[in-house]
Amino acid sequence: PSLQVNWGGRIYGAQLSLIGSGSVQDSLVVSDITASGNITFSKNSSVYNNSNRVLMVGGLVVSGDTNMAIGDFDTLGSIINGGIKNIGVGTAAGGSISTGTANICVGRDAGKEISAGHSNVCIGFEAGGGSGTNTGSLSVMIGHQAGKTAENTTTDGNVFVGNGAGASYTTTADDNVAIGQGAFTGSAGKRNVVVGSQSGNSTDVDGDNNILIGYNCQLSASSGTGQVVIGEALTGVADDTTLIGNTDIVLDASNDITLAHHGDCLVDFNTT
Repeated sequence: PSLQVNWGGRIYGAQLSLIGSGSVQDSLVVSDITASGNITFSKNSSVYNNSNRVLMVGGLVVSGDTNMAIGDFDTLGSIINGGIKNIGVGTAAGGSISTGTANICVGRDAGKEISAGHSNVCIGFEAGGGSGTNTGSLSVMIGHQAGKTAENTTTDGNVFVGNGAGASYTTTADDNVAIGQGAFTGSAGKRNVVVGSQSGNSTDVDGDNNILIGYNCQLSASSGTGQVVIGEALTGVADDTTLIGNTDIVLDASNDITLAHHGDCLVDFNTT
């Protein structure tokens, strides 16, 4: 039997059985429910989904398990293609996931090009939403367009946090950290740490093991390696060199301060 209620209609009174004549049932099993209006569940009610999928998208034929998709047809491709344990919330979020697992994509186009990667977190409009296949894993991209163009990449273990952080990052580098608005661009660098708005973006960070801390700090060259730059609007001096910029630098310790070196040690005291 079927029940139809026209738009704007109401049903009042005692409990209603949708399985034909006879007593009211505590549970109801149906193959499909189609509604042109709203379906409302009362407080403390429960909806169980034994298929291991939660879908709020239209027109999908599913094969993946333990996935959740809330969005449109392009949301969470893993539901179609066989990925497992993925979450996509937003238009096209995680829309290219094929065999990837345990990815979380929240926001329009978030993680839209992740395919076979696993354990990535992309939160924000176009966060991790590059324009080419991304098979990397274990990365975190949080913020508007954070890691947006991480395209054609197999990168692992990167952390981009902030509006546009890592937004021009590509290729195969791993284990980089960028925190701050517009912080960090590069392609091949590994194990770099960039903290501060606009740092590491006017000169690409393609070298390894660099540390940039402060507003608008940059490497001396894109291939720079082992440079440490701390301050405001500073540019590194050379590879394997530390630059700390400020008017006064105070070293305060209760015991000795030791400067250890393997080459020359230059201390220039310029006072007036």
